[in-house]
Amino acid sequence: MLSQKKIKRIIRENEVVFKTLEDFEKTGKVITKTRMNFTLDKEIAKKFREYCKKKGKNMSQEIENFIKEKVM
Repeated sequence: MLSQKKIKRIIRENEVVFKTLEDFEKTGKVITKTRMNFTLDKEIAKKFREYCKKKGKNMSQEIENFIKEKVM
């Protein structure tokens, strides 16, 4: 039998995995994305929204692609 201390350590070390399993139990889906909150200039946000709508693009996916270009 695992001790409470060891169980807590395992959960702490694998927090992302346990959170993903918890979300799967709730939704039946594996969600590997996280929600983020940004503050943008209103005019830039408006133009970006219009751009995505005109091009038929998903705003979140476009932002994710921009970030990938910078960090990967």
